[in-house]
Amino acid sequence: MKHSKNTKTHLHKGWFIGLSILLVLVALVIVLVIVYKPDPNSPYCDGIDPTECSIKVNIYNDTSSTYTVKQCVLDVPCMSSTDTAKLAPSSSYPVNGSTDATPQPWTVFDPQGKIVGCLNLSYTKHAQPPVTEPLSKMLSCQDVKNAIAKFKKDYHAW
Repeated sequence: MKHSKNTKTHLHKGWFIGLSILLVLVALVIVLVIVYKPDPNSPYCDGIDPTECSIKVNIYNDTSSTYTVKQCVLDVPCMSSTDTAKLAPSSSYPVNGSTDATPQPWTVFDPQGKIVGCLNLSYTKHAQPPVTEPLSKMLSCQDVKNAIAKFKKDYHAW
């Protein structure tokens, strides 16, 4: 089957236009990924870089006893954790806190392994680093559970 010269030119133009549109769309996506910044007034962090949603926090032992802190995920108080630190008096443990209001619970244990309370490292984008969370300000674990339940209800998260 022979194609006329006009058909070949028409096919060539169609291919060129399609490729041009594809290249423009790819370039647009790349530009959006590079320049996109999350809305600082949003309660959520929509950034591509997960560190855009965090703040440096020091869990500080301002008491006269040694305590162990364990980061929790969904279970408060948590009994197992991959992020655990033993804090002697006047020592601190650097962690990343969430700045999108997501609860980030920690359980505090005394030297005998008994739960003495919980911390909730939850901040907004307005928090100014560095943040220090003294153990003397710990809450009951039930209060932290209630804060997580409220967050889940309000933001339909997790």
